[in-house]
Amino acid sequence: MIQSFWNRLRLNLRALNLAVAGHWLRLEDVAESYDAIAETYDRNWLVHLQSTTDRLHELLAPSFPNANRILEPGCGSGYSTARLREQYPDAAITAVDISSVMLEKAKQRLANHGAGIEFRCDDMLDCLKRQPSNAFDLIFSGWAIGYSNPAAIVVESARTLASGGGLAVIVNRLNTIPAVFDLFRKAMRRFPDSLQKAVWPRFPKDQTEISRLLAKHRFTVDRIEEGAAAIRYPSENRLDWLLGTGVLAGFDAVLPLRKTGPVRDWFADELDKIETGWEHRYILFIALKRGMSCDSVKR
Repeated sequence: MIQSFWNRLRLNLRALNLAVAGHWLRLEDVAESYDAIAETYDRNWLVHLQSTTDRLHELLAPSFPNANRILEPGCGSGYSTARLREQYPDAAITAVDISSVMLEKAKQRLANHGAGIEFRCDDMLDCLKRQPSNAFDLIFSGWAIGYSNPAAIVVESARTLASGGGLAVIVNRLNTIPAVFDLFRKAMRRFPDSLQKAVWPRFPKDQTEISRLLAKHRFTVDRIEEGAAAIRYPSENRLDWLLGTGVLAGFDAVLPLRKTGPVRDWFADELDKIETGWEHRYILFIALKRGMSCDSVKR
């Protein structure tokens, strides 16, 4: 008990010192992580997200059949970009990602269908802030805004969407994949001196938080739901697999999980023992500017 209390105190002091010194987890750290796993992302992780992503696309089509100007913040390897191109063959699509290597994967995926698609290597929030008002009919983002600032993304989406436009998003919940992130917090407490960056996760807690945020910023919720997708994890060597998924993108700069040493060894051993909590928890929503309805968009 005393050792646990002492480690928590050391961890808090370490985090405070890092924060004061400006050593925060940066978007560049997230980009570097995704650059490193771009080759393995689709087979290691997209397979777990695909069915949920498809569900958002299926819900999207009846609500927004005629979107002509689309922004996709956090396009990743281009799976949703390709789906958007299928759904809106004549639309102008701007696909944005902070990882240059993931963006190249997206370009390769759309190589034969890329007419009318602009790919930008950029931070999603910075990109949104530079857009003029009423610039888009649809903003679609899959599994990305939690790495940025969800509240600011909603604010800028309200500004840049045209009248009748919509915001369609899947975002990780704060308590997603407890098998991994509960263990990550234990690792920080066990090895407080190994903390390398201060971190303040911005993933939303639940759909109530998202609903309040949307209502505050001129959106009417057309659909919102929470869900969980089961993850098919390997029986052993899970850390190597996990580091190729993007689940720990950026967080691998907070603790030295990619470097040989006691932190990696302990984390890998403990991870292989966990059989519960392998659920990818998310919030899915489609929202329109306040006062608009899906019927008015269809007309």
